[in-house]
Amino acid sequence: MLEEITCILCGTADTKYLYSGYDLWRASSSSLDRELFRVVQCTKCGLVYINPRIHPDCIAGHYPEDYVAYSGQLAGPREPRAAALSHRLRRELFLQATGWAKPALPLATLLGLLSKTVWAKHAPLQFRVQGLRMLDIGCGVGNFLAVQRSLGWDVWGVEPSYIAAQVCASRGLRVKHGQLDGTEWSEGFFDAVVLHQVLEHVADPQALLPKVHRLLRRNGLVQIDVPNFRSVAARLFGQFWIGADIPRHYFLFSPRTLRKLLMGSGFEVKRWYTCSSTSGFTAAIEFILRERCGLTVRRDAVRKNRLLCRLFQPIVRLTDLLNVGDVLYVVASRSR
Repeated sequence: MLEEITCILCGTADTKYLYSGYDLWRASSSSLDRELFRVVQCTKCGLVYINPRIHPDCIAGHYPEDYVAYSGQLAGPREPRAAALSHRLRRELFLQATGWAKPALPLATLLGLLSKTVWAKHAPLQFRVQGLRMLDIGCGVGNFLAVQRSLGWDVWGVEPSYIAAQVCASRGLRVKHGQLDGTEWSEGFFDAVVLHQVLEHVADPQALLPKVHRLLRRNGLVQIDVPNFRSVAARLFGQFWIGADIPRHYFLFSPRTLRKLLMGSGFEVKRWYTCSSTSGFTAAIEFILRERCGLTVRRDAVRKNRLLCRLFQPIVRLTDLLNVGDVLYVVASRSR
């Protein structure tokens, strides 16, 4: 079942055609066996989305059991080096970002410099706490939750995949199977909410974000990361960019469109940046070799090739320095 939609940000029906693509994770001997989907861009606000798209009631059938979010190995907590200083600085970065505390000028200057490092960007919430509550929406098999729990966070999760939710339960994690209703917890229950590579999968982000807003305490933090449509990799590879993930990614956000979406739901954007992996380049090469060149390539043989990853690492770091990497992070707080 397919449905036509208008732009969720501005309501405009006028769009510009970008490209068509098919499901690259679906095993098939020929692209002719796969359904094509149109990726378009709103001519008014710039939001990129699939139209027409698979109806939300039918999309579950397009998430195979070996989908990348569910097929990863279980990862346990690992103690970072220089643990005490590391956790202290991450906590200070968190307090500064949320406005819960204003550090003295020398520390604020140091934190301003540290906030631009890869160390701070990859895991801004990984520090030791006592009593702070966190919700991970779309938590997968629970790797992130397991780390946060080991650091003292009081953690909960929501996960639509039954198999992934069962894995979380076997790890002793409190995870609700299904979608976020918004009434499971009282208003202001959580200090932080995380949506890791989730928002692009949501059929109606404007319905989800108010629920997140309600669950956060005032000045509570929401951390969102999504594929960045303004990235170098997205522009170079189009439908073969791993961030496109047709047809599961209903939307492809840019810094401007994600900011507009968050502000419309009562959030204040504190900062945004890109922090990417080499998969934005290596996965595209793998897809092109398989789909365009007709080569038999084992899954992840190119995407996770160590030599290729090392070769692309400097390019990835450069794109992140210029904020045109292919994973966009936004840190925002509940402003009212």
